[in-house]
Amino acid sequence: DSGYWTLLVRASDVIIRNFTVSARQMWKGQPPPKSGGWNETVAEAARVVARMLESFNTDGVDVIGDNVHIHNGVIDVEDDCIGMKGGNNWLVEDLNASGAGLSVGTLSWGRPVSNVTFRNIRMFETFRAIYVKPKFYSVMNVTYENISVQSAYLFPIWVGPAYQELDGSCGLLWPWVPSAAVDAVRKLVPSLTDTSVSLGTTCKPTDVPIDVTI
Repeated sequence: DSGYWTLLVRASDVIIRNFTVSARQMWKGQPPPKSGGWNETVAEAARVVARMLESFNTDGVDVIGDNVHIHNGVIDVEDDCIGMKGGNNWLVEDLNASGAGLSVGTLSWGRPVSNVTFRNIRMFETFRAIYVKPKFYSVMNVTYENISVQSAYLFPIWVGPAYQELDGSCGLLWPWVPSAAVDAVRKLVPSLTDTSVSLGTTCKPTDVPIDVTI
């Protein structure tokens, strides 16, 4: 099991190939949320949110840098499969992956993103697949091609603000749980005593420039 950020690289001219990254999986075999709430019960929503909070930061491969080639690998994690946190001229290809997605963008440290291609990737029993989440830095000329998704627990494609617990982005209950149930869910999850954890039922749009082709 991975504890925190399996591989984090700050460098340029990077090649990562013929590798396997494995961490815990919470959603395999789980049905996706239904409209109106996870199985339409507060208790189920609380269970899923608590487990999601435990899974954050078990990333597969995170890189900040230019001229990066990641290929021929298997990634099976609970947070970002690939975390493209900034840089230019990337090619990510020929992977089998499951996790929070082939992610571009970051909520804190990072750099603008440009000229990135993800291709020939199979996503199996994944939480998300294509995930673009810029907050401070532009994301330009990013292409996803030939991405096969088998059973996504949440949204197979998400382009916009980060969908996670940090305040100011999309709350973890959006759009599944009605606003009237938020306080009830919070009371059932001890780790939600931190007020920075957002369980709101709204999602704020991002104003960062985005140019993505899928």
